[in-house]
Amino acid sequence: MKTRCFIVLILLVGLMSICNAQNVITETITVNQATLTAIRSSLVWGSNNYDPILSGLQQRSNDDIEIEGEISPLTPPTGYVRITQAANNLNSVLFEYPTNQQFFNTAIITPINNISSVEEIMNYFTGFGYQIGEIEEAARRGLNLANITINASYVYDCLYYKQDTDTLIISAVGTLRQVMLVCLGLLEDAEDFYDGIYAGNTSGYLQFQHGFWAKDFRTTAQGDLFGEPPYPGLNLHQYRLDMYGAAGLAALLIAETSEDDPMLQAEMLNMVDYIDTKLEEFVMPQVFPEESRKIGMLAFHTSNSGGYNESIRYAGYVLKYLTPYFVARQRLSSGSKNYFNNPYVAFWINDMAKKVVPAGGSMGKNWNYNDGGYSTSFTPGVLLFFYHAGNDLLTEKNNAAWLVNCSRNSNGDYYYAEFERIDLLIASPFIMRYSSEPSCSPKISEVSILPDFIQNGAWSNSEFSILRPPTNSKTEFLTSASLNVVHENSWGSAHTHADQSSYTYYHAGERFLLDSSSGSFTDHHTWRVSPYAHNMVIIDPQPDVGYQVDPLYRPVSGSSP
Repeated sequence: MKTRCFIVLILLVGLMSICNAQNVITETITVNQATLTAIRSSLVWGSNNYDPILSGLQQRSNDDIEIEGEISPLTPPTGYVRITQAANNLNSVLFEYPTNQQFFNTAIITPINNISSVEEIMNYFTGFGYQIGEIEEAARRGLNLANITINASYVYDCLYYKQDTDTLIISAVGTLRQVMLVCLGLLEDAEDFYDGIYAGNTSGYLQFQHGFWAKDFRTTAQGDLFGEPPYPGLNLHQYRLDMYGAAGLAALLIAETSEDDPMLQAEMLNMVDYIDTKLEEFVMPQVFPEESRKIGMLAFHTSNSGGYNESIRYAGYVLKYLTPYFVARQRLSSGSKNYFNNPYVAFWINDMAKKVVPAGGSMGKNWNYNDGGYSTSFTPGVLLFFYHAGNDLLTEKNNAAWLVNCSRNSNGDYYYAEFERIDLLIASPFIMRYSSEPSCSPKISEVSILPDFIQNGAWSNSEFSILRPPTNSKTEFLTSASLNVVHENSWGSAHTHADQSSYTYYHAGERFLLDSSSGSFTDHHTWRVSPYAHNMVIIDPQPDVGYQVDPLYRPVSGSSP
């Protein structure tokens, strides 16, 4: 009895220290003091806001991170690395050691103030001053531009109200602001540059491929043909959507903190409007046949059946880049702009939930079609959709809860996905905690509603069919049989496969007839995307036919026989 009382006392002391001690950071640009205090209390067992998912999140080491694609041996400049280090220390500074001033200085302020040159960071992204063989591959520079924009923005968000008269913090905030403005300028310049390539008539240059998709630049193309250094490879599909999320966050934060500079504030608000228009209103792509155009980037990335068009893995990947902007936009607009209520975002969440398969023992797995990978995990976007979507999307919120709770094993542990190296984009635990809504009730761990598509068993749409018996519990679902069939993949750029009519069969909680083609798209890609790597019947096989992504918009040149 004494031991139990002592444990309770320790827990109460921990709760009081988090709620009442003098925290180094008490409010940020996007999170007011009351909300930040409530978020912190949600991590402590026994508080009214306690959330076991948020409390149990552990930031993973590099060895535990699922690497996405090939990582270039080229090292980003020191300034880039220091911003990333500071961003990845935010989780500890805000939620693990929130009262430790010395740790705050060492983990956040010192790395930022040791950045010797913002120009060095910009040169990395443009290739200016680099030798041809030293220039980072364009797509990697594009992804890293989104990474540093989000990382710098989060640190700026958390530091801004700490400036007071501390010259070191004032200096750090000024550096971060400069980096954010440089990144926003690069996005604008890059988009103008791509438009110029596409509109141009340079003989022998793949105008569509480079101007529209903006990837796979030749290392000498810009210098030889256009008199410009290489720009980041923000190809229209996926990477530019990532960058819109990153740029929206940066522009929103600078606009919010530029009352003393009306011209800059107006420029940033125009950028926010530009991002919103691109995401939801811009008719695109103009070069596609009229029947294939979509209204906005969110629609553009949505398949005919309503899912993100590159598989579950990439839905989670893109949502991690978008949700920081979505949450900041909602908070700073007092809820009047809520992207979590966007129908396409809701479609993606529903699609992800429907494609959990019974092949993970005490947990579900993600159906691994296309370049999807075979994993047991949820992502920040799924969790934050549950927190922030409106109650008119209650069914979709419950489906998100199903997806998260299927990532919980018999010991009660939750598993989340981390799609990039921890030294690139800020790690997921910080995003999920910082962007959570502590007043949300019920907590996601308390939702036990079984979705209709699980209770009813089989379901089908224009692109997929899943055949399984009706089930009445998660346990029953995890031990059932399931036959998953692909009918059509409405185009998914580089990550789609010629797999129409392929199938995967799950039996007694294990993969029984597996699809061997899914996984990293860097390994034997030509074979992986072909029908010969999938479970399917092939009539009149022609193994010498190439199956490559069409530079226009067809998923694969060479349909599945």
